[in-house]
Amino acid sequence: MNKKVLIGIGLAVVIGLFVYAGISNGSGKNGKQVEAKVTEVKADKVTSSITASGMIEEENKIEAYLDTPVRVENVLIEKNSPVKKGDPIAVFNLDALQSEVDRLDNSRATQELTLKKLRLMQDPKGTASMEASRTVAQNSVKSAETAMKNAERDYLKNKELYAADSISKSELDRSERAWKDSQSSYENAKANLNSAQASLDETRKGNSQSTSSTDIDIQIQELNLAATEKSLADAVKKLEQAKAAMLAPMDGILSESSLKNGVYAGGAAQSLYAVSDVGSLRVRANVKEYDIRKVAAGQKVEFYGDAFEREEGVIGRISSVGASAFKPAGTTGDNVVEVLVDITKTIPVLRPGLSTTCIMFTEEKTGVPVIPLEAIAEDKDGDKYVFVMEEPAKTMKQVFIKLGIFSETAVEVTGGLKVGDKVILDPQPTYRDGVKVKAEMVETSSTPSASDSAAPSSSESEPESPSASADEAAK
Repeated sequence: MNKKVLIGIGLAVVIGLFVYAGISNGSGKNGKQVEAKVTEVKADKVTSSITASGMIEEENKIEAYLDTPVRVENVLIEKNSPVKKGDPIAVFNLDALQSEVDRLDNSRATQELTLKKLRLMQDPKGTASMEASRTVAQNSVKSAETAMKNAERDYLKNKELYAADSISKSELDRSERAWKDSQSSYENAKANLNSAQASLDETRKGNSQSTSSTDIDIQIQELNLAATEKSLADAVKKLEQAKAAMLAPMDGILSESSLKNGVYAGGAAQSLYAVSDVGSLRVRANVKEYDIRKVAAGQKVEFYGDAFEREEGVIGRISSVGASAFKPAGTTGDNVVEVLVDITKTIPVLRPGLSTTCIMFTEEKTGVPVIPLEAIAEDKDGDKYVFVMEEPAKTMKQVFIKLGIFSETAVEVTGGLKVGDKVILDPQPTYRDGVKVKAEMVETSSTPSASDSAAPSSSESEPESPSASADEAAK
């Protein structure tokens, strides 16, 4: 017979013997044993949890806004710098706002005198009141002429700045409108002077003034005065708002800033800056709708993220659970409910804007039968079972079980096992009832170790929630 054939037959026989020995050993036949780690069912504590993604944010944040843009003369505090309440953040050019207040204040004074004049005109005696009104009108013309010249000067200056690309078109347009408004005010003042002079002339000629006409003029002037007073109040408010915006509104960090020297800042849609209290942080988390029934205010939360590890000990408490569910923008996944978590123990690396995973501890039981997750197997129907080592024979027996709440490493047993039973860890598909066990007894704990609790890498898929109910686990 060919030598190569003989060698092949010999190898086949040897391999067959090894396979037979392995099968015999695995099945427990011929008195052989399987080596296995065994642990005892203990009465222990088990805590269930769910995970949710979230974003760290500051609890207190104040943003500064101005309705009217102002020119920034000098930035005193840079972004990300600490500030105390009342610290000067920047210096603004408030000339335009102050000029508007002064103009409206002068208009109010003029209109008050005009109204006084009209009321005096109701008295037909003499010409003294008419002469006083004319004097007021003459002063108004001078004041309006000065304001018009100032507005024209500002417009021409802004026109040059706009040509040099130093201000915006809207700023140029505002100064042009202010100039045109001052021209109208000047013309109105001259008209009032002419009217006052004509009234004085008519009085001197002894012409009687119609009482009804004067009453109408008084009503018109009262309306004009009310409108001016409102405009003045608005202008004063804008000026005070701009003055206040130059100072820090609270202690914290200047977390945002659009302020630059020589540039206009403000406007209804643009914040000047934001001051954040980074010493008081919270997490805004999104909990999936099928987990939300397990979540309640007051529950403990642990955190980890790309910037920090769970072992660093960042913890918090749920402060509120949202009243409605929603689908996050740009996603097609499950609906979520927003949950706010106050961070009660922090570390220096935490800051607003960091993403984090939240481990929310939803239920805790103490003194219940607990086994490690690695002891559990599942048949083709999804039923859970373990192998129990029976003594004194030290043989294994398959036992179907019912489960309660899960922790990250252990699970409560609600049926099928009792405290003191010995279960085999890492059951294999070849295990069968009656197989003898060479046991290595090991201690296990329901509390995860540092390595067990380490955050999964970003490449790992998200595991199923370990807080399944007993009914869900038994399915």
